[in-house]
Amino acid sequence: MNHINLEARDTMASMNHRFCGMTRLWHITTACVGIALMLALFLHATPAMAQQAEILTFEAIYIDQQTNEGVAQDCLRFSLADGLFRSDLFSELGVPDGLWNAVGVAEGFVFSAFMNTIVADDTGQPVPFTISYGGLIDETVSTIEAALVLSSGARFALLGTVNPQCRVQSGARQQGSLQEFGK
Repeated sequence: MNHINLEARDTMASMNHRFCGMTRLWHITTACVGIALMLALFLHATPAMAQQAEILTFEAIYIDQQTNEGVAQDCLRFSLADGLFRSDLFSELGVPDGLWNAVGVAEGFVFSAFMNTIVADDTGQPVPFTISYGGLIDETVSTIEAALVLSSGARFALLGTVNPQCRVQSGARQQGSLQEFGK
């Protein structure tokens, strides 16, 4: 009887050891794939990006999906070195840098990015506010098509082209606040 229990215990320990090894292998593989994707994005850079190889910058316009009109201009900055993401427009409104990631597909790179901050609601209470992006960077890494969703529920389309010298035009603060941007 003890012999059977010892075999069962040894079998369980062996399975647990194999599972831990597979988990470690999975984490290492995932990290390597992430690094490879960032490197692939870096290596597929166009000459326009060569000046600032570690920061991929797009000049973009937000489009109101109801009216199909441009409502704001922005510069989106993707750091290839550390995965940080910045919207110059939202940065001027006090939103800290966020994070981004990408996965390679036949058409280019599917990406997602987000930024979080705390804002005051209508009663003055602090509430979290999230700005989420998702879309496609083409295979030549020269254009971007995306959607922007604010935690207030506002949605915008976004179109842009690579422009390392992008600057948000003065008057970007005309939006007033994050809540007003979505109205």
